[in-house]
Formats: sequence, structure tokens, C-alpha cells
Amino acid sequence: MIVSHDDLIFGNNQCWMDAIARPVTAHFDAFLVAGFVQVTSNRFQEVPGSVWASGFTHGLLNITGQNISSHCLFATGLLKPALLTENLSLTHEACDEMAHALKLKFTDSFTERSSGFSPTRHS
Repeated sequence: MIVSHDDLIFGNNQCWMDAIARPVTAHFDAFLVAGFVQVTSNRFQEVPGSVWASGFTHGLLNITGQNISSHCLFATGLLKPALLTENLSLTHEACDEMAHALKLKFTDSFTERSSGFSPTRHS
């Protein structure tokens, strides 16, 4: 967990949670909260089923893009919807439903839709 009152730039990291695949070991691999959030070019790697989601980012303004994750990657913004774009996830089946249930505010600029509840782009 990283929390800042001002700016948080989390980039080019390899986050790895080595855990046993049993009931969830941790909620997130990365939990990032700040006034202004930029999360780019990271690899979030976890054992399948060891976390609820690879990451959750939250800020007044939030850009979360071009990351690769094993599980869902969620982002939300307070002043404007988070810019959540071009993220790739290995397990994405339930990501849309979970984002919708959490009522997250984000825009996926790739598909140019707002609040479409699509936390990861799937090719």
C-alpha cells in the first residue's frame, strides 16, 4: 500500500506476490492512493487465486495505463473519471462485473466510452 497526499508516480515496476493458491492471501498486489495518480508500465504478477485483484488505484485525478496483470486491475477518480487504458489482464472474466458492482468511475480511452465498467482491455 502506498498513500500520498500529493502526487504518486508508480512506473516500470515488477510487483510479484509469491503466495499459495488458497483462499485469498491478500486483497491486492498493489493498493495505490494519492491526490494525483499515474500508474504505467508495470507488471503485477500473482499466483492464480492468491489475491482478489492485482491492483486498485484511486485519486482525484488518475491515469492507470499500459500495465500487465495476472488478475483484474481497477482504477477510479474523484474529480474526473480515471483514465484506465490499454491494460492487459490474464484473468479478466469477472473484471467487468466487479467494476460495475464497485461503481468505479473511469474512462477507457481506447474504446472512447465513459463509465463503461470495463476495467481491462481484452484483445
